Amino acid sequence: MANEVKELAKQTNLATGEIRLKIETMQNATSSVVGEIKTISGIVKQVNEMVVAIAAAVEEQTATTQDIASNVNQAADTSRMIAKDVIENSTASTNVYRRSKELNEYALELGKAGTALSQIVKQYRYK
Repeated sequence: MANEVKELAKQTNLATGEIRLKIETMQNATSSVVGEIKTISGIVKQVNEMVVAIAAAVEEQTATTQDIASNVNQAADTSRMIAKDVIENSTASTNVYRRSKELNEYALELGKAGTALSQIVKQYRYK
């Protein structure tokens, strides 16, 4: 029976050594996994910072785009007002031209009437 106890103690000792080796292996693997998790966590943090920076840039770009759109609308409104003013000036110029032409025709008729009147007056003077 002593041999059996010795054999059992030897097997227990071997099993304990194997268990210790497996525990050390698991502890090493766990430490490695913890290190990898820390690395992944750092990468996730960097990605999050990039996403925040991109979101801020998109927000700024949106504000700039809205400003540009507003300026374009103001320019379009100004262009419409200028076009309206040009049309009004063109109409006014056309009216001034037409009235000037009429005035010129009246002046020519008045000149002809004056010439005719002058000739009539000359006829009565010499008689």
